[in-house]
Amino acid sequence: MRVLSQLNMNPDRSSRSLLHRLQSADRDALVAVLTRGIQGGVMAAGAAAVIWRMSPSDQGFYFAFISFGILLQLCDFGLSYATLQSARHLLATGRGHAIAPLGATALRINVVATLLAWVIVGVLGWSVFARTAVHANTDWVAPWIAFISGVAFNHFTAPSIFLVEGGVSVSTAWRFRMRQEIAAGLMLILVLALGFGLWALVAYYWTRFVLAALWMTSGIMPRKEARSLAFSITDWRRDVWPFQWRVGISAISGYLVFQAFSPIFFALQGPAEAGRFALSLAVMNALVMVTTAWPVSQAAHFGGMLGRNEKLALSSRLVRLLLSSTAFSVAGAVVAVAALLGLERFDPNVAARFADFGTTGLLIATAVIHHVVACFNVVLRSERRDPLLVLSVAGSVVTIACMTIVAALSNARGVALVYFFTSAMGLPIAYAIYRKFARRHGCSAHASA
Repeated sequence: MRVLSQLNMNPDRSSRSLLHRLQSADRDALVAVLTRGIQGGVMAAGAAAVIWRMSPSDQGFYFAFISFGILLQLCDFGLSYATLQSARHLLATGRGHAIAPLGATALRINVVATLLAWVIVGVLGWSVFARTAVHANTDWVAPWIAFISGVAFNHFTAPSIFLVEGGVSVSTAWRFRMRQEIAAGLMLILVLALGFGLWALVAYYWTRFVLAALWMTSGIMPRKEARSLAFSITDWRRDVWPFQWRVGISAISGYLVFQAFSPIFFALQGPAEAGRFALSLAVMNALVMVTTAWPVSQAAHFGGMLGRNEKLALSSRLVRLLLSSTAFSVAGAVVAVAALLGLERFDPNVAARFADFGTTGLLIATAVIHHVVACFNVVLRSERRDPLLVLSVAGSVVTIACMTIVAALSNARGVALVYFFTSAMGLPIAYAIYRKFARRHGCSAHASA
């Protein structure tokens, strides 16, 4: 709170402007956390509906579909996040007229990448399901085709939403995401409750696409100004790609750590066992998604602070963010553990659809570790670099290799234990890299909150 108190004591024009930006960032964080909270609620309600209306085998297909859908969305290789940061950088340096051309180039690149991924992931998922489905009575073919198509169409809109967040308004983008999530989530739960199984995921992604397409044509997108020049592929390679490829590799590493194990478990131990482990993994991912919305919503603000050389504000804000949001993450973990204990005591049949309590508890504890690393990562990426890249790549490769070996030789508990320890090993390394960043920019690594 030191920065805020200093600003209140010296209410000149620049300090009032900085105070306004900090307060705006807090409001954006609230909207982001509410949005991710809604998404987490949708995931929880969807999981409940899956347990209620789907068989254990169908449950395995449900989560494997989701994992492959996320794999398709990696096709932009960090483009959406790089677009956000580049738009914020252009805005902070007085080159807002270049934002619309930047968005046009991002859209073209994304369309080509998504079309390629649509085919590749579609065939990959088909091959995995076709080999395993002979042992399961699940109608997956038509839902798979419709689902992967919906994911692709929805992904066509991703860079545009990030462009609005970086170049127009953070809160506007997150308010739209909130409305989009409410509508798509209600559709998901309704279709699941009606007993249409995997078609619920189809309805979810096609609803998201329709709403995004309508929003993008409503006049919200940055308009090209008379003095705007085209943002060519050459401009992209010079100004965006040096940051984008690092984010892309980091995103692939994140997929290996958070999502890839569902289809691997599916192939190694069958849909029923994969479904139980995936449901526990979904609890962890939901906790990570909801709590990291807080630091992620600050990405554009940290980029702006660094561009304006507001070192004290940046370091102080990180400490506040780290302490407050990590406390929120721990509280969420405690609630999740308590809920699981309640299920084991009062509804063992539902609890049996998850992995055992020890496995799920280890995954929930890992979620808190991931949250802390995410806080450091948001700040480190604010200068459009990714200093945690080597750590992300090495950690993801080691994690997925160890987990796959243990899954083939042992059980879910052993897999979760390996996951927890490999994730914990990266925490002190991430902190050391942040300290190096802070010294380079003259920020305090221990600024007062």
